[in-house]
Amino acid sequence: MVCCLLFFGASGTPRPKSSPTLPSRREESSELFLLKQKLDKLEAKAASIAVTDDDDAPAPYADSEFTIQKVAGGCHTVKDEERCVHSFDGRDASLPYGAQPCAWCCGKACLHGEDDNLCEPANWIATHPNYSGRSRSIDTTTETSSSLEKTTTIKKDTCSQPERTGPTPKPELSASNWDSSSTIFVAVASYRDEICHETIGSLFKNAAFPDRVVVGLVQQSTPDDPDCVEQYCDELEPGQICRKDQIRIKNILAEQAKGVTVARYETQQLLADEKFWFQVDSHTHFKKKWDIILISDWEATNDPRAILTTYPLALEHEKDVHEYSLVPRICGYYWNGAMPFNQQALDTEVPDKPLRTLFWAAGMSFSLADSERKVPYDPHTEFLFSGEEILRAVRYWTHGFNFYTPSQNTIFHYYYRRGAPRNDKFNAEKSEKERAARNRILHLLGAKTDGRTNLEEIEEYGMGCAREVKRYLQLTRVNIDTHHLASKDEYNNNCNFNDEPVIQNAQQPGGHCRKI
Repeated sequence: MVCCLLFFGASGTPRPKSSPTLPSRREESSELFLLKQKLDKLEAKAASIAVTDDDDAPAPYADSEFTIQKVAGGCHTVKDEERCVHSFDGRDASLPYGAQPCAWCCGKACLHGEDDNLCEPANWIATHPNYSGRSRSIDTTTETSSSLEKTTTIKKDTCSQPERTGPTPKPELSASNWDSSSTIFVAVASYRDEICHETIGSLFKNAAFPDRVVVGLVQQSTPDDPDCVEQYCDELEPGQICRKDQIRIKNILAEQAKGVTVARYETQQLLADEKFWFQVDSHTHFKKKWDIILISDWEATNDPRAILTTYPLALEHEKDVHEYSLVPRICGYYWNGAMPFNQQALDTEVPDKPLRTLFWAAGMSFSLADSERKVPYDPHTEFLFSGEEILRAVRYWTHGFNFYTPSQNTIFHYYYRRGAPRNDKFNAEKSEKERAARNRILHLLGAKTDGRTNLEEIEEYGMGCAREVKRYLQLTRVNIDTHHLASKDEYNNNCNFNDEPVIQNAQQPGGHCRKI
């Protein structure tokens, strides 16, 4: 009987390829042999664990209790118990909630006072101050020792325990708790703007966490113009707080203003250690809880180099009785006589998370503030207007940043300001500087220039090394020399853009590329 057992164990039992050959029982003690048999069983159990990457396919729970499904969008997107407890969060492991087993919160919201999610990453909610204290999860871990794998499955179930009670701690800034100390720097460049104070008032009033918002205001005005911040404080409603100490200001006389790109460069100089950057125009109103919505939307990209950007909805949509659900989406360029210029945004049905795009808009740009530290505005583009957006788009893109149309509207823009002062009355000197700035952009894009080109610090404010300019122009269908662009109808029928890989040492038409 012993002989038969040895024969069967040595050659009759299928073994994983990585498993070492079992030594003869004559060469080992009986105790060690039994231990090897036990390890064999654990190996077979580990080999039975299946991990699927199909986000849409239902997990085959009936086949094996050890089947685990990856949920790319995150545990919080799962709505039923069985799928939840047999899934793990497919977001990047570097995030606080990524690559964790999902926990089912016993049919109730996992977090008090935040959202209605019934399923969340198990380790993440366990340390969250608003956790209900009740959940069910399966955690499978595999350890390797001496070329053998040992798999351990731990089932946790606290649904029978009483729910945590008592005062609910203050919820975090992000609905999914990306960073409990997240701060937002809102960059505002104003040129004699009569409703600048409304912008400041609206952003503080409608922020879910106004204490975590800082404004960087570059105010270009005449001595007779009302002060934006003072007017904001003077017109506060009863009970509202003047947050003057949360506004960093640089005042510039209107006659000394050098155009919008230089003004936006100056807003970047007011940035300190804030986590997020949000660039808007000085005639903008904000939606309730805009800060939570934007950070949650940014998180949904699962891309640390994501920039949420589009042309905002017009101001008249702010007070729609039925909230306008379509989101403006930029789908192409047109030639405005001087430079490729963003086409009018198309109101689009955007799904639950942001959509990739190739186009960037100056009136709404939300990202980690590192995007501005790494790719600052070019201060050598004085009096430039036409060209700001394509220059920023290509510089961000060649440095490895990615653009997304947001999934929700968060701000509203006053587009038609008849009679509003504008910095567009140029004498011969200003016109020459504006042309030199345009030629600077054409030079960086690899196009023909006309007249003097400002090449001051061109390497410091040039293109990145992660992607090539010529590839961007191909993808956006721009012939920079012939001024040929795709028709608007062509863009309207093709507004989907895929990921573009990052490379090293890209060859740029303007010469040297910047590494960050």
